[in-house]
Order: sequence, then C-alpha cells, then structure tokens
Amino acid sequence: MKNKIKSIASIIIMLALVVGCFASLLQTTNAAENKYTASYGDVYSVHFGNRDEPVVRFELQNDQGDPIGYAYSITTEIHPYNGATYKPAPVTDYFKTDQAQQVMAAITYITNNYAWMETTDFAGYQQIIQPTIWKIIHGIEVTAIKNTNEKQIIDILNSIQDNIDNILKEYNTGVTLQGTKGTGISSAGYTDYGPFQVSTTILGKVDYKLAFTSTSKNATFVDTTGNTIHQVKPGEQFYVRVTNDITGDIEFNVSLATTQSINYVYDLNCFVDTKDGITHPPLVQPLFEPLTNRGNKNQEFAYSANHSFTITPTTQTEKITITAINWNNGQTNNKDGANGGGINQLTVKNIILKNNKNYVTPTNFEATITKTPSKNDNTAIYTVVERTVTNNGAYTKVYDTKIALFENNVWKVYSGSIPLNNPGGNDKNLKIDLTRIA
Repeated sequence: MKNKIKSIASIIIMLALVVGCFASLLQTTNAAENKYTASYGDVYSVHFGNRDEPVVRFELQNDQGDPIGYAYSITTEIHPYNGATYKPAPVTDYFKTDQAQQVMAAITYITNNYAWMETTDFAGYQQIIQPTIWKIIHGIEVTAIKNTNEKQIIDILNSIQDNIDNILKEYNTGVTLQGTKGTGISSAGYTDYGPFQVSTTILGKVDYKLAFTSTSKNATFVDTTGNTIHQVKPGEQFYVRVTNDITGDIEFNVSLATTQSINYVYDLNCFVDTKDGITHPPLVQPLFEPLTNRGNKNQEFAYSANHSFTITPTTQTEKITITAINWNNGQTNNKDGANGGGINQLTVKNIILKNNKNYVTPTNFEATITKTPSKNDNTAIYTVVERTVTNNGAYTKVYDTKIALFENNVWKVYSGSIPLNNPGGNDKNLKIDLTRIA
C-alpha cells in the first residue's frame, strides 16, 4: 500500500459514532492550536479522464490518540499521507456557499439511502461518496469503477448527479406533504379524499406516522386498496377516509416514526496540513469532515409536515321519502309515545316509525338530537306540528314533520310538510320527500 495518494474518499459519520464527540470537535476546532492526526487504511480506485484516482477514508485522532471522526478529500492530484498533522481551516476557503450546501445535502442523501453498503460493499460505499463530492466541487465525472458492483455504483452516481437540485431542495425544506383532497371517491357511507404522499426521499424509505391534529373521530387513513393504515413510506399514496356526514376542516400530520437511524449533515469542518498556510494550492491534501447529528436538540431538518383541507357541504340536497302514512284526524297529545301528534305511523328507509314508540314532542325532539343514544334508546324518532290551512275554500290538515335518524355516530335530521286532505282516512299511497337540515 502506498504511503501517499492523490485524493481521499468522502463519507458521512457512521451511526455508531457517539454524537457527543462531534460536539466536542466543534468546540475544539475553534481554537487554532488544536491539531489532529490523520490516517487511512485500504485504498480503492475510480477512473475519470485518462487516469485512475485512488480514494480512501481518513480517521482523525486528537492529541490523546482518541478517534474523533472521519475526514475526506476536497481536491484531486494532491498527496496526503498517513500520520499527517492537520489544523482547522475556514470552510469558505475550500467550499463556495452553494457547494457546501450541495455537499451536505448529497452526503445526507447517501447516508440514509445507501448506508447498507457500508457492510456489504465498503469499497463501493466510498466509491459513491468521493466521486459525488468531486462532481459538486470540480465537475469531475467518473466513467469507471474498479468494483464487482460497478454498474450499480455508476447508476447510483448518475442518479445523484441528475437529481442534486431536488436533493438540495429536500435538504432545505425537510419533509413535505404532496397531494390535494380532489373531488373525493364516494362509497357507501364514506368518501376517500386524496391521494396524498410524503415527498422527501433524502432520508430514505423510512416510516412516517400518520395522525389527525384536529377532532376527526370519523376520519381514518387508508391505502390505495382501502385498508386502514397508520404509517407510510415516501412516495406511497394514501387517502383520508371521512364519513359522509362530516363537513369542515380536516387537519393531519406526518412525522418520522423514529429518528434513531437518521443522519443529517448540518455543517462541515475543514483541515489543512500544518505545513501549509491558508494559501492555494495547498501542498498536502486538504480534508473536510461532515458533522452529523441524529435528532438531538441541534437538529435542523424538519422531520414532520402538516396538511389540511376543507369539506364543504354538498350542493346536492340530501332527501328521504316517507310512505305508508297513517293519521288520525289531528287528535294530538303533547306527550312522547302518545298518539303521534296526529300521525300514527309512517315508513322511511324501510324503517316503520310508530306513534307509541318513535314519536317525541317538538321540545324533546330538539333535546334528543343533541345527545348520543344510549344502548336501549331509539335511533329513529319523529315529531310533528299540526296546522290547518285553506285550499280553494276547503280545509287541509298540514303536518310540519321532522325525522331524525342516528347513522354513522351522528343524528341526521330531515324536515318537510305532509298535507292530508282525507280526514279520518289512511293515505298509504302518499309519498312525501323530506330534506336534510342537519
């Protein structure tokens, strides 16, 4: 293994590294007298232009010989060496502002989407990270990889390079929710609004919890097959299912189910060999270290997103039809379950409402529909107010009628008038529509 190489592989801080060491490094790197020893192990290779370029990963150690992090090469064609002593340097000397943001976004993306390669193909993992950094800083495009997984690695590199603008956007904006309620897909008793989906892929295919942030006891989340769900992954479409009696605002939230395996690069440290001044070009390879935290108090990534939509009352009036009306010539009795206020019996939605079971007085009707029925309470009630009108000199009995049906955990109230001009008779063939009012 050669003691000198031209460039160093870039990588993110491993999950096993204790977050506290990064905080310690941040404190120490502000002091100019702090120095760090850099060393590297195996050397890998990528090809661009007309040459092979070696890549490695450096380990940084403090004065006591304790590992404090990993560092990676900034440039090409400059020789680092094992045991070199480094000191802090301004990031702005080696990264333009837009480049630093892109580097942090790219490493965040690579860490969370391809960290599995660190154990299955460590060389390939380095061969993804380092060329990505060189592409951002120097515009270098790798054309070949010395690796049995060459095709897969090249495809990953191309994908990152083609989507760096979107990766940077997600890095800056965090998790977002895409989709609108649409017109809704209605079925028996409910409507599915959406589809919606979590948009960010920068953190990988992690699970996001779904939760309603408003009072939505009659709303659930469902997948594209209609199954109730409580979490989704980025890109998976889901719907909000709401019972048809609900109107108003529906508010919900997505948030990470866990942050234990999430890496977010929030800053960069730069180092130059102590033999070098802050001049360009440096004599020895300058290094940079991505600083990563995993959901601690300094976390900058937005791990959640909120969304809301409004369900407006349908423009189509909901109606029910009452039939099989039986009346008793207006012999009323102001008592629940008496003679029905003049209406003995009627049928609606195949439910027979009887005077001695379902009738309540107007006052008690209004009180009843404000409460949830108990186990043995009626879930279908009616009330009437009788009045007499003249029609071309003849008298007609009119019954202003209200019917309430408890369906899908709410009272549905319908209102209308029943004119009866056959005193003392049964008008079983009469059909009257009532309009929903609540």
